[in-house]
Amino acid sequence: MAKYKVKKFDHVIKDNGNGYDNLYLSLTLENSAGNPAEREYRIYKDDVWINLQALTDTIINGLTFAKQIGTWIELSDFEERNYLSLVLPSAAGKTNMRISAEKLKIG
Repeated sequence: MAKYKVKKFDHVIKDNGNGYDNLYLSLTLENSAGNPAEREYRIYKDDVWINLQALTDTIINGLTFAKQIGTWIELSDFEERNYLSLVLPSAAGKTNMRISAEKLKIG
């Protein structure tokens, strides 16, 4: 998985157009070489993450913690399988997540 520093992020929970709420997440990151990276995802609940609010809270808390202390997150997206792997830091240690997500085109 690629490592990134979190520069900023934004999120909103909204209807995906089919009557289901999804988390829309925008990330401004910096890779290990110091280059900027922009990512946007539509994240939705699945068999593992059945509560969208709990999923959102876990992601936002991890991103906030990483940004505040300047530590790395790890991220890999698998577009052909519609999932995203994340390793997010917390005061208690790392949280490893594999979540259902669609990478959105920026711009």
